[in-house]
Amino acid sequence: MKSLCNIIYISGTFYKLWHNVKKQKDFIDKTLSKDLETIRDNNDGSINDDDIQKITSYYGMGIPAILGTSFAILRGLDLTTEERTASTFLGAMTGLGDDFFDLKNLTEEELRFLLNALLNEPLNVKVKRLSEEVFLNFYTKVLSNSKNHELLKFYIGEVFNAQKKSLKQATQEITSDEIKEITLYKGGSSLLLYRSIFDNQLSAEEKELLYAMGGLMQLGNDIFDVYKDSIKGIKTLATTETNIDKLRQTFIVQMDETFRLAYSTSYKLKNIKSFLRFISMGISRTYVCLDMLEKLQKKSDNVFSPLKYSRKELICDMEKPGNILKSIIYYVRYDVDKVK
Repeated sequence: MKSLCNIIYISGTFYKLWHNVKKQKDFIDKTLSKDLETIRDNNDGSINDDDIQKITSYYGMGIPAILGTSFAILRGLDLTTEERTASTFLGAMTGLGDDFFDLKNLTEEELRFLLNALLNEPLNVKVKRLSEEVFLNFYTKVLSNSKNHELLKFYIGEVFNAQKKSLKQATQEITSDEIKEITLYKGGSSLLLYRSIFDNQLSAEEKELLYAMGGLMQLGNDIFDVYKDSIKGIKTLATTETNIDKLRQTFIVQMDETFRLAYSTSYKLKNIKSFLRFISMGISRTYVCLDMLEKLQKKSDNVFSPLKYSRKELICDMEKPGNILKSIIYYVRYDVDKVK
């Protein structure tokens, strides 16, 4: 019966996603596109095509259209123009910010300098690279379109600390408990940062929910990134676990905890259910990837060893019709009421 209900709901949920992605694309064309023209005209080489893709099609698209929409569904009110603007430019900052840690090889001193700029005077700071100038310029637009600057700055600091802690994942000495703690901290602090620019007050119950949800999303990202992370020697729960069923159980427990915490908030029950159905679309994809990794495990004496597999074997292509269908099946099966 629940599967039949989910089939009925799925068309409306997918329409909502499609509608918000289209709306966000139009919004980017009217706003971010002007900044991209400036970047292309003045690029010093510090911003590449991958950065542009993250700004427009990944973070700048997904954070407002998916995360922002989910926050709006939960509270029962659409995004305001200011919230969409702040969310878009905060998303546009994200890819650049990640690269400062992962790809741009900024020194500890340079990273601290940027953090101080974010927390103090972003307009009065001279930087060396266009990527840093654009990063701070996007941030000023976030500030001018959001109200709770103290909360925003607090979570900027939390994300910075989580990124620093995550550097330990590239070292040899780290326990699985430490990896899990970093995973939750990194995902949770990021999601709470994106929520900080919204107008409605963040309750203690919603904070707990979003921290758990962020950890779930980070774990899902790590499962999809198992090839990239294993090649780089980065230790995640996905690259270090030799039994995919254990990894699956970790994911299920975190998902159930996220859903349980959603029901502990004071939002209307119908909003909570709509919120859970909406985020379940993304979550269900991870089970498709876990199925794929479990099949690989059986090929190597039932011990999952990512370095033994090829890139093609480890990349879960969610654009394949077969994988899309499997994801929909997982979505339809899940009962959003079961963890009340």
